[in-house]
Amino acid sequence: MKKSDGIIYYCEIPEHLSKDASRFAREILKWGFREFFQVDFQEEKMGRMEHGKPFYQEGEHLHFNISHCKDGVAVAVSDRQIGVDVESMRSVNVRTVKKCCTKEECAYVFQNRINEGKNNLPEDEAKRFLELWTLKESYVKLTGEGLREPFSQVCFPFLQTSETKKQCVREIAGEDTANRHYLYAAGKLILAMSVRWEDAGRNPAFRWKEIAFPL
Repeated sequence: MKKSDGIIYYCEIPEHLSKDASRFAREILKWGFREFFQVDFQEEKMGRMEHGKPFYQEGEHLHFNISHCKDGVAVAVSDRQIGVDVESMRSVNVRTVKKCCTKEECAYVFQNRINEGKNNLPEDEAKRFLELWTLKESYVKLTGEGLREPFSQVCFPFLQTSETKKQCVREIAGEDTANRHYLYAAGKLILAMSVRWEDAGRNPAFRWKEIAFPL
């Protein structure tokens, strides 16, 4: 059986335990290292790049990324450079959308509805924005630039999307063609993954794996 190119683990957590999300993420990361790399993760071998992206100091192929929000945790492990982000539904105001999105992306969020002022968005518009937000976050976490790169310059025009074999996974076309980008719907969680991918001969093969809570 062919080994996958990586695994994205995710877990819903009770909101009152969100303060422990970072610890839960580390536990899942250790699990992922053993399952995917057959390596025991050692805390002392984790370093950080110039702008804060964590990396493993031993083994050039041991790539990972972690994310958490008030309702969940996501951890990605891969032999490729990778970024992951997780969000759950929350209120979003018009100003935030216009600050972070291009005109084309705003049209996607608002569905061409005229939207002025500072009001919070209705749920359907907030969901579309949060999809964009997770994609942008996963991309800048992949590159290691973080919030140094203005989100209005990280573009996902939604001109091309394609369904994968699983209905809950969508591949989203980004402007940086050296990477591939995916959205995943899992209960109350919105997850996005960006991976460095220059192999035109085949498509990425990633697994999305739910971890039951409690861990």
